Amino acid sequence: MTAFRNSALALIILVAGVGGSQAQVPVRPTPAQPTDMAIPTSDPSAPVRLGPRRTIGPDVRSAPVPAVQPGPSAGPTTGPVVSVQTLESVDADSVGTLDDAEGGLGIDMWNGTGRALVGRLIALLPRRMSSPAMRDLMRRLLLTRAEAPVSENREPGLFTRRVSALVAVGDRASTRALIELAPSGKVDEQLLWTRVESWFYGYDTGNACRIVQGEAQEQKSTYWLQATAFCLALGGKTAEASLVSDILDERGEKVPPVFFTAMEAIAGATPPPLENMETLTGLHLAMLRAARLPVPNDALENASPAALAAVAAHPQTPADQRLATAEEAALLGPLKGRALFEIYGDTGIAVDDLETALTRAAAEWGPRSRALLVRAAARYDVPAARAEVLQQAFKLARQKGGFRVVALAARPLLQGMEPADELRWFAPHAARALLATNQRTAAAGWIALAMDENRASAESTDLWPLAALTRGAGDEAVTPEAVTEWWSKQDHAADGARARARVLFTLLEAEAVALSGALWADILDQTRRDDMAGPSVALRHALARAATEKRRGETVALVLLTLGDTGPVPGNLLAVELAVRALRQVGLGDDARRMVLETAIAAGL
Repeated sequence: MTAFRNSALALIILVAGVGGSQAQVPVRPTPAQPTDMAIPTSDPSAPVRLGPRRTIGPDVRSAPVPAVQPGPSAGPTTGPVVSVQTLESVDADSVGTLDDAEGGLGIDMWNGTGRALVGRLIALLPRRMSSPAMRDLMRRLLLTRAEAPVSENREPGLFTRRVSALVAVGDRASTRALIELAPSGKVDEQLLWTRVESWFYGYDTGNACRIVQGEAQEQKSTYWLQATAFCLALGGKTAEASLVSDILDERGEKVPPVFFTAMEAIAGATPPPLENMETLTGLHLAMLRAARLPVPNDALENASPAALAAVAAHPQTPADQRLATAEEAALLGPLKGRALFEIYGDTGIAVDDLETALTRAAAEWGPRSRALLVRAAARYDVPAARAEVLQQAFKLARQKGGFRVVALAARPLLQGMEPADELRWFAPHAARALLATNQRTAAAGWIALAMDENRASAESTDLWPLAALTRGAGDEAVTPEAVTEWWSKQDHAADGARARARVLFTLLEAEAVALSGALWADILDQTRRDDMAGPSVALRHALARAATEKRRGETVALVLLTLGDTGPVPGNLLAVELAVRALRQVGLGDDARRMVLETAIAAGL
């Protein structure tokens, strides 16, 4: 039996490479290979069984386990196969796509930081960041063309870790851009897997299968055999796919049931029910989509950003699940606002429901209600009518939660509206929504309209904190006296008033606006112990030292670790203050400003 498995495996790998568009790698002969081995054929009038011939073992992860858990982004893409460039004397760990003019952090950003520490920092970077400012900082950290620290043993390999970290947060564009700079030479299985998974997450099976049947054809782990069988089935080679499936069936304890379920469905048979999936790899999600099978609900609980975006794009995902998954994927980054807007409009919601969108949203707030409101606003071409619906949507979102996701979905609608005197009443809402989605240039016009001193309203006065934080400490209107005047006009007894003031005062101090002791004393009695929660002592000291010594790359990585998956929100205020001060110290004031604005929006300012 062992000889049969070895022989069959060699034949499968050879068959898998036939017809590939890339240069083929010869298969090394396997000892004790029987001469009468033949690929089984089937009756053309009946479907070929691609699934198991007996009960399959438990669902366990079969893909190679990386040093950094990957999670590539999703969304349909088209384009050429990734090309590999030759790098001769260039250190692969030093290559990148960004220089200083393109937002890079400097070729010397790792000066003073040891190679082992760089590798550890990259491995520890957060993976589920809802903060656009954090994701942009991380992208630039990983894509900057910078001289890598020298190490005698050349470990850890920073290039593959950088790619894996980008994949993990679902940034497919950046992943592809960096992979194009991959050095030629020895095949790195982890990098191959990352590339294939990225294509599968985007349901680009053509590019994924070219790698599986080309560069990766000598890889013999269970993951690669599953990918080989899937690619053969997609190519119409059902007999060969059946043979691979049978061999994988012999490894039942290592193969998750989703593989066999999907293969049965692709073959036209009735598959056994799929009750759970412990992991959502790009391969298995692509298989489910090809098989027209939905993803089990329980699999989404701890899904990566890339997996969430793939599920949101899956046509067989039920409408309500698709809405909730799309919102989460949009907040975490891999699903863009335009895609969320389109999903909001393609969920099977009856048009009649739009007439009562506001009433329903107020009574039952959730993904469906938010989709109703955005669709209701999209029905109007007249700016004033559209603004009325959006104003109600933004108000409800600020009260009930989900403001940023509504702002993301509504961004395509806002981009078609210009600040105008007849929309002055809408200006604070438009400005706040645009700032929440990092559209500061677009928000500036609405802020100017709202803050017109001659025609200021109560709502525009409410916008003053955001206007002040947008301008920064260098603006003559942002002074300690101006802050004191704003606070004097607030209802101090109102629910959350002092909490919002604490956030504003902290952010202004972090931005170098020195406030009076009287202001702090006025809110001192309301300070709670939980306001003191924050990063570990080790992180705080490491960040302070790196920022003081101007080690920019290390500082940015530690800022991301300090904020963590929680990000710049009021409940993480100490981390935000430390991060803002550190970024300013190393010359990244604009990034600090973005963190400040995100925190202010989250605080309801």
